[in-house]
Order: sequence, then structure tokens, then C-alpha cells
Amino acid sequence: MKFTKFKTKVIFTLGIYFLVWRHAVVKALRDDFGAQLEPGKELLLAFVPFINILRWWAILNEIKAVGERTGAAEVLSPGHGMFSTIFWFAGGPYVNKHMNALYGARAGTYATASVQAPVAATY
Repeated sequence: MKFTKFKTKVIFTLGIYFLVWRHAVVKALRDDFGAQLEPGKELLLAFVPFINILRWWAILNEIKAVGERTGAAEVLSPGHGMFSTIFWFAGGPYVNKHMNALYGARAGTYATASVQAPVAATY
């Protein structure tokens, strides 16, 4: 997904798209990579001021840890993800790129990073 498409969806849905997307990322981390995260809890904490930033930082660090464990070709930088989320609404495309690389690394191939929504690899 391109930066402009992601930003447009977030703006026109008044931020709801970001919450749905965040839930999908956490669910993928839990179901596909064994992360100890609860999507529903993370979604509820997204509504709590300041805590939502801390939880997003924790999610980004979990993506980084999974990337290191799976041997992804390029590992997510939590600082870059946080900066692009807060200032440019670009956290979505950046995180999607790395989630797709995680699926490629798990399947045994190093996928070319793209910015489409994460999709589980078929076996």
C-alpha cells in the first residue's frame, strides 16, 4: 500500500482504519509468529492517552524481535516506525513492508519488501 493510499484511508475514516489495521497486525503477530500479544486488549489500549504510544512502541519492538528470530533480510527499526507514525501517518506502509518480509523469511525465502497489507504465506 502506498503512503498516500494509507494516509487517505486513515483521514477519510477519521482514524478508524488505523485501528482496524493495528488490530490485524497484532493478530498476525500472535497467530502466525507466536507473539504474546492480545489483539483485543491492544485495540482497547489504543484509546488510552499516552499508553497507546507505549503499546505501539512495544508492538514495533515485537515486530523487530520476530524479524531477528526469523532471519528476515531487513529488520524493522522501532524508532523509524514510531517517527513515521507520529509525524507523517506513514507507519502503516513501513510496518507492512516489514511484516511481508517476515512472512517471506518464515517461508524460507527472503521476500522483496513491499508495502501491501500482511498476508500469510501458503504452504
